[in-house]
Amino acid sequence: MTHPDCPHCYSNTRGRSNYKGHIHYHKPREKYKECLMALIRAATDPGKSGATPQAADLPTELAKYPDLAAFLTLTKWPEDDAPRVTGTMSIFMQDGRLTVMLNDRDAERTLFTTIKRGGSILREVETVLGSAESPWKAYKGGKKKP
Repeated sequence: MTHPDCPHCYSNTRGRSNYKGHIHYHKPREKYKECLMALIRAATDPGKSGATPQAADLPTELAKYPDLAAFLTLTKWPEDDAPRVTGTMSIFMQDGRLTVMLNDRDAERTLFTTIKRGGSILREVETVLGSAESPWKAYKGGKKKP
């Protein structure tokens, strides 16, 4: 039973607030104690550590697409062992279509491609990487290589 003249008791009864010492007060819930997401850590540069990805380190799905695997993992050019910055791949929805952005950090260029409905993402990206007439775009502005 609430006190008829106490607005705090009335508010607690209706579930709008939780004033301690008034009718229908309940102990507040504890905050989440577990971490729901791991902390983001600084990435290690494989070129600095001297480690190079091996074919055995690749996921089996990625090993089926050699051009994509090379684009994402090679830290040295195979022809002359010159250092190479690995490429990146981002997948996102744009205007209701699945879109992939390939970022060639070594050559400072970017490519966007839309995945056809029902198509395999990795197969489409492999086709684009293997094509000589892929529409790569050079970076605009930003930092230049020394």
